[in-house]
Amino acid sequence: ASYCSLLKGTLSGATYYTTVGDMKMPDGTTAYAPTAPTGIATNLHYFQLADGSIVAYPNGTKTCTTANTADDNITTIAANCGGFIDVNGPTLPNRPVKCSNTPGSIASSVGTCVVRNNAADMGDIFPVVFHDGTVEPVTDAARYVLNQSK
Repeated sequence: ASYCSLLKGTLSGATYYTTVGDMKMPDGTTAYAPTAPTGIATNLHYFQLADGSIVAYPNGTKTCTTANTADDNITTIAANCGGFIDVNGPTLPNRPVKCSNTPGSIASSVGTCVVRNNAADMGDIFPVVFHDGTVEPVTDAARYVLNQSK
């Protein structure tokens, strides 16, 4: 089954967008143009949830499972099965959260990442990977913020 069919069956009050250009910024005229997370494909589909947040997911039907990778690693499947969650929707800053002390590249563990709550590092886009019936953060920075949230 496609991601779209799975999400449509479980989301209520959500608006579906085929491409990012179809979604508008709060001014109603400018197209939503997020900074794509490193390592995540750009041809995504979008659902804007009732609370305004956005779930972007891969275009098409893909087999996204760690069983298909030699090392059972989510980073191996991230490009084909990756997407993101923009927690405040089209409202700025529309850029990925990044580590304050290390590059925000795709990684399989939190490592030495620390995300400081400042304008340079705290973005509103959290890269995720869809696999094996689950969604999980795929960058060190996204994992750090998830692990620090209470």
